[in-house]
Formats: sequence, C-alpha cells, structure tokens
Amino acid sequence: MAIWTGEMQIRQLDLYETDFLYLLQNLRNDKEEKKNIYRSLGAMGGILLAILFW
Repeated sequence: MAIWTGEMQIRQLDLYETDFLYLLQNLRNDKEEKKNIYRSLGAMGGILLAILFW
C-alpha cells in the first residue's frame, strides 16, 4: 500500500484537472460540429417534406 503525501495528492489532482479540462474542450468542439450538422439535416428534411407534400 502506497503512502500518499500531500504533494503527491496535489500533483494527482492537477493531473485530473488537466484531463478534465481537455475532455471538456473536446466535448465543446464536438457539440459545435454536431449542432451545425443537425441544423443542416433539419433544413434538408424540411425541404424534402415540402417537396413531397407539394
């Protein structure tokens, strides 16, 4: 069993924070990309329905 010193715990928490911020940034980027795709698909679907019901 390892004994964790205060300095080791702080370094570990810094590592967790860095990983979390990296993950959060990736999720934000993915959200923006998907938002644009879904908006485009919705517009195309609406146009398709308008053509089908015309």
